[in-house]
Amino acid sequence: MTTNTPVSPRLEKVGQAIMHELSQLLIREVEDKALKLVQLTKVIVTKDLKQAKVYFVIADPSKDLATTLKHFKRAAPWFRFEIAKRMELRVTPELKFFYDESREKVQQILTLLNKI
Repeated sequence: MTTNTPVSPRLEKVGQAIMHELSQLLIREVEDKALKLVQLTKVIVTKDLKQAKVYFVIADPSKDLATTLKHFKRAAPWFRFEIAKRMELRVTPELKFFYDESREKVQQILTLLNKI
């Protein structure tokens, strides 16, 4: 995880476990085609474990980002419920979904470097 503040090993472990469970749900249980071609890249959990930022990329560039975000927002309570059933956490974080732009930024930087 790349953040400005150090992340405790516990928060990192919880984030990885949430990402694993969400990935399994996307593969095995989600039937929404807008979410089928999504790859999770990282999960960052707040210190109080009340929120988790879930970052993703879309495998098919022709898919609309706004539609995918809308579908994630609509499915977020279900994902949270399923995570609560699968994980032993005192508090199950509220899930917020974000498009991960880091890959595009890396590609832009590499393109610029290749021009030099």
